[in-house]
Amino acid sequence: MFAFSIHEGEASLFFYANRLMELPIGVFAIAVATVVYPLLAKHAAEKNHAALAHDYRRGLRLILLLNVPAAVGLAVLSTPIVRLLYERGKSRRPTPRSWRRCSRGSRSACRSSR
Repeated sequence: MFAFSIHEGEASLFFYANRLMELPIGVFAIAVATVVYPLLAKHAAEKNHAALAHDYRRGLRLILLLNVPAAVGLAVLSTPIVRLLYERGKSRRPTPRSWRRCSRGSRSACRSSR
């Protein structure tokens, strides 16, 4: 509902900022889950709750180990990433600063950047 209440350009800005934010989750978390879920299913079928809990925690730690540094990297490198992917060397609106603010979910910051 929130996306329908904002200007068309702002909705696009939120969409693309969200896509960048979800990239590490899509790459790392899905890859780890693809490997861990069959193990969890096996342990659940065998009613081996200790091994199920151990592998679950191990998978979660691996996802966090990969995604937290990736999120920090995205935050630190947000301006060069936006310039590379969306501006393509041209100076256009919205600015990388407004992308960062919009990716944090601030509607007023997004609106003030236009």
